[in-house]
Amino acid sequence: GQKSEPVQYTHWNAHQPRYSGGCVVMRGNSPPGRWEVKDCKHFKAMSLCKQPVGKQEKTEQEERWPF
Repeated sequence: GQKSEPVQYTHWNAHQPRYSGGCVVMRGNSPPGRWEVKDCKHFKAMSLCKQPVGKQEKTEQEERWPF
């Protein structure tokens, strides 16, 4: 099996995440930059990046600069 490790960095807004699943969004207003979970079907926003769920291979650059 694959070993799971805890996330090293989070920036959740107060009382977040409220539930698992959904889409994580970044607030633009006060406090800016905090993360919140929203319903993906009803909350419409632009995305910075989209990536399919599943095993991801590290790129050569990520191997050299793991930040």
